[in-house]
Amino acid sequence: MVISTDNNTDSKDPAFLFYSSDFLTGVIDMTMEERGQYITLMCLQHQKGHLSEKTIRFCLGSVSVSVMDKFMQDENGLYFNKRLEEEIFKRKNFIDSRRKNGQKGGRPRKPLGFATENLPENENENENENIDIPLEQITNRKEQELARVMRHYMDRINPSPSPMSLDALKNYTEQLSADVVIYAIDIARDEKKTYWSYIQAILRRYASADVKSLADVQALEDKYAREKDQRAGQASGSRKSFTELAAEMAAEKRSVG
Repeated sequence: MVISTDNNTDSKDPAFLFYSSDFLTGVIDMTMEERGQYITLMCLQHQKGHLSEKTIRFCLGSVSVSVMDKFMQDENGLYFNKRLEEEIFKRKNFIDSRRKNGQKGGRPRKPLGFATENLPENENENENENIDIPLEQITNRKEQELARVMRHYMDRINPSPSPMSLDALKNYTEQLSADVVIYAIDIARDEKKTYWSYIQAILRRYASADVKSLADVQALEDKYAREKDQRAGQASGSRKSFTELAAEMAAEKRSVG
C-alpha cells in the first residue's frame, strides 16, 4: 500500500510505502488512540522530516511512551522512525531512477526482463518484474521457477507482499522447489488461512523433512496419516508429532543418500 500525505503537485513526494501487515503486528499492544498518534507522527515525519518535541506536543499534545518508543533521536535530539526513514530513502531512489530512465527514452532491460539501471522501490521489485513476462520467455530455469512462485503467491494470497515474505519465498523455492512452495500456498488458500505466518509454518515443516518434490510431500503426508491411524487409543505421551515425523523422514533420506 502507498499512503498519500499530500494533494498538491509540487516536487515533494506525496506518498510513502505502508506495509499494513507489519504495521498491525507492530501496534498489536497499542490502544486505538495510540495507533492514531503513531500514524500521525509518521505522516508528520514524512512531510516535515525529523521532529522536535515541541512540534510533537503542538500537533498531538501528550503522546504515550509506547508510541515514542517507535522513534529514535538523532544527534540534534529530533525524533524519527527508522523504518520510515529507510522507506522514504528507497522510494526517493526509486523515483529518481525512473525519472533518469525516462529521460533516456525508457527503462533498459536484461534479456530476462530484469531492470539494469532501475533501482527497486523495495528490495524485491527486480524479482517481481518477471511476473508480467510470459514464463516461456524466461530461459533461466531458476528465475522461471521463482517467477512462477511469485506470480502464484501474488495472484492467490497477496498482490502486495512485504519484502520479508518475498525473500522467504525465494529462499524456500531454492530449498524445496517451486512445486512444493506452490502446493503450500494452495493448502493455505483451500483452508482459508491466507496469512504469511501459516504458509511459512507449512514450508518450515517441509524444510525440516528435507522435502524436495511433491512426491516427498506425499510421502510425508502418508507417513503422518499412518501414524495418526496407529496412535488411535495410544497414550498421548507415545504419539509422534508432525515435527517428529518430519525429522524421521529427513533422517531416512540422509541414510539412503
